[in-house]
Order: sequence, then structure tokens, then C-alpha cells
Amino acid sequence: RWGAELPAATEADRAGVITAWAFRLCRERPDLAKRALPMFPDEIRPMFCGNVARRLAETDLNGPLAWMSGLPNLADRSEALLGLLDEWAAAALDSARLAVAEWPDAAIRPRLHAVLAWEWAKRDVPGALAWASTLEPDLRTTALQRALSQLASRDPAAARRHLSALPAGPDRDALAERHVADRSGGRDLAEWAAAYPDSATARRLVRRATFGWTVFKDSSNLAEVEAWASGLGDAALRDQALLGALDSTVHLIQARNRDLDPEVFVRLVA
Repeated sequence: RWGAELPAATEADRAGVITAWAFRLCRERPDLAKRALPMFPDEIRPMFCGNVARRLAETDLNGPLAWMSGLPNLADRSEALLGLLDEWAAAALDSARLAVAEWPDAAIRPRLHAVLAWEWAKRDVPGALAWASTLEPDLRTTALQRALSQLASRDPAAARRHLSALPAGPDRDALAERHVADRSGGRDLAEWAAAYPDSATARRLVRRATFGWTVFKDSSNLAEVEAWASGLGDAALRDQALLGALDSTVHLIQARNRDLDPEVFVRLVA
């Protein structure tokens, strides 16, 4: 109340004051935060509806569902649904899926479908992928990516097999690029990238794969990456793989990695 009634304060000032303590309140006393939400400025209230719903749903799903349904503002309901959707999908996937499919807020539907795909894939990857493949274009790629990412967190090789089995085209290419960007990887990921059937996409994948192979592992891998890249038979792939290694050395230099051998950088540039 004090934050909402600050004299001579702008709306942004009031929102900043409330935000400063609201995160902690949502975490420690979500029941009290729920009662205070009507006092929150419009620009931050939806986000905190999501935070409150997330905390309450950890111990009681039915109560937050009923509360979410009764919120008068669609933006508040949307964020509250997003906050409790992972618990709802884990407890009752079919009803959660129906709610997401019929949700009227177009702006948040991609995020809802992404959460649902992630939770669904925890228990049934083929089912989640089959469902995601039936979605309209603006939802399909995001949902497929989240389902594949869930699988990749447990079995990266299986995720790549599923990805390779998808129909060829721009959607699969985009998913492949996201998959490689999200993984640190190593030789296995780089070899999969080099063998990707679309040549233009393969070049982008290989550059990102060799970057991650070095940066997210250990700079001592750089010699191994360089040797692998130099052995590629396709000149265009080889160039991109070496550029990825060069990208990684620049990143490591900027990060002041004291173990990086400067001769490797000079050699790659040459």
C-alpha cells in the first residue's frame, strides 16, 4: 500500500518499488502475495500472477486453477496459467492440453504450447512430437524444439535421431540449428552436423558445433577440434569448421583464458 501510494512518484517508480519486494513475497508468502496482487500496477501484475500461481501449484493444484479462472483480466489469467501449467500437465495432461488448445490469448499461446511440449516429453517423447507436428505453423516449431530439448537433456543421440526423422525442410533446419546451439557437444555432435543433408544448413551447424566443442568444454580440446576440422573432405564444411574454432579462440581470448596457446590462434588465422 505504501508503494502504491508514494506521493509525487511516477507509475514506473511505484512499479519499481513494488517489484523490489514482490519477488521475495511471492517466494516466501504466495498466499499473501495473491491477496496483494490487485494493488500491483498493470505493467507488472500479470508477471506476478504467474509467480504466485507457480508457487501455489506446488502444493495445491485445484485451488490455483480455480483462482486463475476467476481473474478478471485476460493478461493476468494467461500468466497465471503459464505459471501453473507444468504442474497441471504433470497431473492431468489431457485437460491441460485442452485448455492450452482453446486458450483465447494469442500472444501467449506459443509459450503455453512450449511448456506443454516440455512436460509431455518427460513421459512420452513420440506422443509429444506427434502432437507438436499437428500444430499450426506459428506454434509447431517452438513445441517441437521444446520436446526435442527435453529428450536431448537425457539422451542427445536419441534426440538427433528423432530430429533426423522429421520431414526435410525449413522447420527441420531451424530445429537442427537450435539443437546444436543449445548443446556444448563434442566430436559426435560435430560429425552429425557435418553429415546433415542440407548443405547450407550443415555449414552453419558445423561452425556452431566446433565453437561449442571448444568453448564449453576445455580450451585443451582446440587441437583436437582443429585436427578434426582439417580432415573434412568438403572444403566449404572445412572452412566453416575452422571458423568455428577461430570463433572460440576469440571468445576465450576475450574471456582472458590464460591457458590458451596463442600459437593456435595465429595458426587458425593463417
